[in-house]
Formats: sequence, structure tokens, C-alpha cells
Amino acid sequence: MGCYTFRYVVLDEMACRTLLRRRWSRLRMASAACARVYETLEKLHRGKTLVEAEWRDVLGVQQSDGWHHYAVPPREVHVLPMRRLRSAR
Repeated sequence: MGCYTFRYVVLDEMACRTLLRRRWSRLRMASAACARVYETLEKLHRGKTLVEAEWRDVLGVQQSDGWHHYAVPPREVHVLPMRRLRSAR
């Protein structure tokens, strides 16, 4: 029996792709929140995992404590694989 519980968070794929296609110069004129979302999605696009503050505060993912983003599926930036340790029962 594994020691992790797994969950997949699926973001709006079209919104992610549209935001990644826009030029950074355009987004500089937009709100700071929009720029933070763009930077976070760029990090995902480069294959880097997110820390809790990024997926919770910037992307707005809401779930209980203890979850960690652990991988980036190729060609699916809009999917966040999450895992957390199983509690001892």
C-alpha cells in the first residue's frame, strides 16, 4: 500500500493557453495579479513544480492542507498532479 494520496487539479486549459500566448509587454500594463499568474504559468511551462503559495494564492486552487505539487505532465500545463502523505491510522 502506497504512502501517498494523489489528486489531479485541472485548471481551465483554454485560459492557460491564451494567457501563455500573450506577450509579456502587454501584461506589464495589466494588473499585478495577472502578471503573477502569467509568471506562474511560465514556470509550469518550463517544467518546474510550484510551491504552495503559487498554486494556492496565485492560481486560486482551494484544498485542504498537506498537498504538494510534485510533477508537470508534458504538454498538459493545465493539470497539477498533487500528493500528500497518508495519515497513520
